[in-house]
Amino acid sequence: MEVFSRSVLCLLCIFSQSNANTAPEIDVGVYSVCEDTPEGTIAFTIAASDAENDPLTFTLTGVNAGYFKVDTNTGVVKVERQLDSESNAAMLLGVDVSDGSSISRTRQITVILLDANDNKPIFQEASYDFEFAENTPVGSSLFRVNALDADSSAAGAVRYSIDEDGGGKCHFEHTTYFSSVAFSLITVVDIPDLDPSFLGVPYVGRVEENSRVGQSVFKVTAVDQDTGVNNKIIFSIEDSTADGLFAISDDGVISVSSAIDREEFGDSDTVTLTVKAKESKENIHGVFASVTTDVLINIIDVNDSPPEFYKCGFSCVKESHYTEDISENSLGSVSINMTVRDLDKISKTKLTLGGADKDVFAVEPQFTTLDSIVQLVVRQPQKLDFEKTQQMVVEVIATDQDDTSFQSTATVTINIKDINDNSPTFPKVTYRLSVTEHSDVGTELARIVAEDPDTMDQDNITYSLLPESIRLYFDVDKYEGIVYVKNKTLLDREIRSLYSATLEARDTEGKPGTTVLEITLTDINDQPPVINRDSYLEFVKEGGQLKLKIEATDSDDPDTENSQIVYGIKESSYSYNFTIDPNTGVLRNSGELDREALDQELEGRIELNVTATDKGTPPLSASVTVIINVEDVNDNSPQFEAPSYEFSVKEGEKGAFVGSVTAEDLDQTTDFNRISFSIIDGSFGSFIMRTFTMERGYRGNITVDPDIELDYESERKQFRLRVEAVDLEQKAAEVMVVVNVVDVNDERPEFKVTKPVSVKENTTISGVVGRFSAHDKDTSHHLVYELESMECRCNSSLTPCSYFILLPTGEVTLNHELKVDYEQCDQVLIDAQVIDELTEKGENNSATKGDR
Repeated sequence: MEVFSRSVLCLLCIFSQSNANTAPEIDVGVYSVCEDTPEGTIAFTIAASDAENDPLTFTLTGVNAGYFKVDTNTGVVKVERQLDSESNAAMLLGVDVSDGSSISRTRQITVILLDANDNKPIFQEASYDFEFAENTPVGSSLFRVNALDADSSAAGAVRYSIDEDGGGKCHFEHTTYFSSVAFSLITVVDIPDLDPSFLGVPYVGRVEENSRVGQSVFKVTAVDQDTGVNNKIIFSIEDSTADGLFAISDDGVISVSSAIDREEFGDSDTVTLTVKAKESKENIHGVFASVTTDVLINIIDVNDSPPEFYKCGFSCVKESHYTEDISENSLGSVSINMTVRDLDKISKTKLTLGGADKDVFAVEPQFTTLDSIVQLVVRQPQKLDFEKTQQMVVEVIATDQDDTSFQSTATVTINIKDINDNSPTFPKVTYRLSVTEHSDVGTELARIVAEDPDTMDQDNITYSLLPESIRLYFDVDKYEGIVYVKNKTLLDREIRSLYSATLEARDTEGKPGTTVLEITLTDINDQPPVINRDSYLEFVKEGGQLKLKIEATDSDDPDTENSQIVYGIKESSYSYNFTIDPNTGVLRNSGELDREALDQELEGRIELNVTATDKGTPPLSASVTVIINVEDVNDNSPQFEAPSYEFSVKEGEKGAFVGSVTAEDLDQTTDFNRISFSIIDGSFGSFIMRTFTMERGYRGNITVDPDIELDYESERKQFRLRVEAVDLEQKAAEVMVVVNVVDVNDERPEFKVTKPVSVKENTTISGVVGRFSAHDKDTSHHLVYELESMECRCNSSLTPCSYFILLPTGEVTLNHELKVDYEQCDQVLIDAQVIDELTEKGENNSATKGDR
């Protein structure tokens, strides 16, 4: 040790003396790298050092240098090519490290490739195929498989499953799995251990009744569920709800074996078969496996039965003859205990009637699809008349609508029973009888009897006279039907000449029959004429035609002169204006009716007395008052009292009264003589007019419009008004009304333009030096001038002064008490006011001042 130490010291001394440099050292010789490290990824960093801390340069050498790439400056080694631990688990790699001098360090390092899961496990056999019986016990070992994996450690461990195997991780964090698949075909060998099975259940078939024997109806199918065995299936019918109708073949075809009649099944249309399917060989248990199922076969109805009639009690039996009693004139249905039935399941039966009496009845129902009770309904009850026939026969015909050849007929005999269905009747509807007024009590007028065809009413009819009031005058024998007088005094033709009565007959059940009796009384002449009205009131327009019929009657016999009437007019003030036809009583006017020609106090009312006189001896008469109102018509126009009018009105007075016009219409009623006035022209909107009634006629007041002031100074100083008077039917008259506008002093005076006046200073003239002038539009005025102010311009300022005097006439003169001096004042301004002393309305002074 000591020698070694000295050697080192010696070397150091040498280096020191000669500036020596030591080689770098490679500190680690073994590195581990995952074989699945991706290319370009850092595998490891070469650990090297240098005593002088010189920068190092790294280089890789050797046969494996191509798998890696080193950063020459940092020694970081990256994977350059794909690594595979399975082909080379430990790689030798030469490393050369230099510090830049001529001295470098070379060393072989070992790179251990860590295994990653990058190989699949490989099965030793390509496939595993075996056969096993289907009843192999659960848990039995079937076969063994074997696989190898080239990976080592955990990545090489093989696990077996149905779908994946292996797994491991190295460079990457996640676990990578690889697997291999080997196919195994396991064949399960079938054994006969299952019952056969029907296919397509439930089974429902159909067949028409009357189908031929041997006709195929339905086929059943069954299979052996042991598909590997597949024994033949044999079919048989084990049970049936209708024995002997169907047979089945070995291959499962069900067919008709005997005649089928659906009607024999009653309400059930279905046959249920129990069909067995049996295997031809024994199963593992030593028996023939089998299964059963139901097959429903619907029997389809065929229209092969006619409808037939039955009589039903506790049970129903076929019947073709029926008998029933009914009362005559019966209404409604007749129960004959008849039922119609068609044994076919689907039936459409039509019922009709035949025979001579078929129109008397109707059959119900007329159509049916089920078993139905049949009734007759009376359609013509009036033909069920015992007095005419005692028996009727009809045929009820039932026809199958789908096949009209299927038809049945039943005969129904109807016995008609008599009832009291007739009322007594008289040979005549009306009997006209006569008897002299005041005939003795008991006098016979007639014997009238009634007839009744009902047997129970023969000789049993009773009579009475109606209404009860007629029995004051007449009556009838209850059993004989003799009509006779009951009261002599009351039979007075002048009071009542004609009587109407009802003769009633009743049978044993009180059914009535009646006839009318018209009884006339013969007369004696003892009555005067009677005018039909107490008075007559008639209206006729003047100028019109009156036609009024006066009617009178005479109760005497019309075939004698005692009842013939003659009409006349009694003389009066206006009777000459009318005539009357003596025979017809028609009253007419003989001339034109003019209401204005009548006394006005009568108001158009004319009163006449009309007489009606018979021709008997002595003649008898009656009279009646006839009032004729002659109605006014508008046959007159208004008339003004004067041919023209002229009025005056002052200007400026709103609503001032101008004047009145008067007019009259000679028609007598206000409907036609009422007049209204209006201005139809010339007013220019300045006047209005109102109408007023007078004791005789009408007055029209003309006034100035309340909103208008007439102005005399305007262009219109006179108005020519056309005034119209019109009645209600627009009959009119016109008159001219002149209205003169009267001037009123209502205008303010106005100054005329005043020119300046020059006056020499120190002048002493006594005359007029100037003048104010004004004018007034009014025709009448008196102007007076008054001084308002006078100012002198002295030394450029205005001060009050009095150099001049203003006279009331507007003239200006010098004030001689003062001397006009130009040096003191060079100008005088005079303001004046003019006043109209005659002003009647408004302001009397000028609107503006005059200045000079």
